Amino acid sequence: MNTKHRSAVAVAVAALAAGALAPTAGATVLYGATGVDSTDIFPAPPSNLYSINSATGAATSIGPIGYSVAGLAVDPASGTLYAVTSDAEETGTPRQLLTINPATGAGTVVGSVGANDIQDIAFDSAGRLFGWNATGDDLARINKSAPVSATNIGDAGAGLTFGGGIAFSGTGALWGLLNGDDGNLWTIDPASGVATKGRPLNNPPNPSGALLAAAAFGCDGRTLYSVDNDYGDPPAYLVRINTENGDISTIGETVAGLSAIAFADCPVATPPVPPVAGKDLTPPRLSLKSGHKQSLRALRAGGLKFRFSVSEPATVRVTLLGRLSKHGARGKVQRLVRVNVNSASGGELTVTLRPSAAMRARLRKEKALPAAIRFKATDAAGNSSTRTKPLMFR
Repeated sequence: MNTKHRSAVAVAVAALAAGALAPTAGATVLYGATGVDSTDIFPAPPSNLYSINSATGAATSIGPIGYSVAGLAVDPASGTLYAVTSDAEETGTPRQLLTINPATGAGTVVGSVGANDIQDIAFDSAGRLFGWNATGDDLARINKSAPVSATNIGDAGAGLTFGGGIAFSGTGALWGLLNGDDGNLWTIDPASGVATKGRPLNNPPNPSGALLAAAAFGCDGRTLYSVDNDYGDPPAYLVRINTENGDISTIGETVAGLSAIAFADCPVATPPVPPVAGKDLTPPRLSLKSGHKQSLRALRAGGLKFRFSVSEPATVRVTLLGRLSKHGARGKVQRLVRVNVNSASGGELTVTLRPSAAMRARLRKEKALPAAIRFKATDAAGNSSTRTKPLMFR
């Protein structure tokens, strides 16, 4: 979803007419819409439009859209708020492109995008509309005026995707959240449609794995927002995602089922403030020393002992993640144990991660365990770095 700056005069007039139900005209607004709920029923329930507090996640209802929607985006050329409809997966139901009245929430059909499962939409700075199409798992170009159409650009090469949040940054780069909150950041070439897997995502608020079905850059063009939505089950969380290291920061709980967001009415961009002379801007360097093959028996007994080094004094948060077996198959990624280590001088250290008694009892049922260990080091100046290493316990 896009984050560009122009506001339509019609939006201001409608906001005055609607009074307190609509956000203040001219003020930056984060719009959000609920989507298909956890029952995955057909037809999908109609969505509601909300204004979302980007600092807390709190949602204020604006009004019913009249359709179930999966994506929101603001056209930078006109300030018009667009949406694309959704439905229960695999129904083959034709989807519609809508315009949304931001004062009342009412949706108006522009035209059909066919039986394409568009999961999110985003405008580039030229006003061209794109969508992530789960039909083919590819990037699609959408004609926003009649006759409306959606055409896949090319083979993305991303494999099976879910969530499908996409957004253009202030530099014009297209980012994707294509495989859940325990997946990766992706960059997508709008010309060819090719998707490139980037850094792993870290620290989601839902440790069992959830969708990142929405994406929107804030008015600075650098801060990526999303919604951590457990397939419609509450709670849902508004989050920020660091595109440099994949860290997810939880802003707060938001309305259940939120699956689309878009910023509107951003102020005119101002030049960035130069860094303060002499301020430490260098993050601590982490090096993971121990090997990836580990003993499951040792983990169940005294715990995992893992060697690492950090280049300067820092607080290091260490998290062990794993996929426990469930009903004969591997479950979602979940946290097994987390510890904090304070390194007063830096250098090489050994950390012991011993799961709780309840978790150790569950581990006794495992013969092998695919896992990962994640280190996040933060120095006194607030600079941080993250390293993750895959592990296999046998």
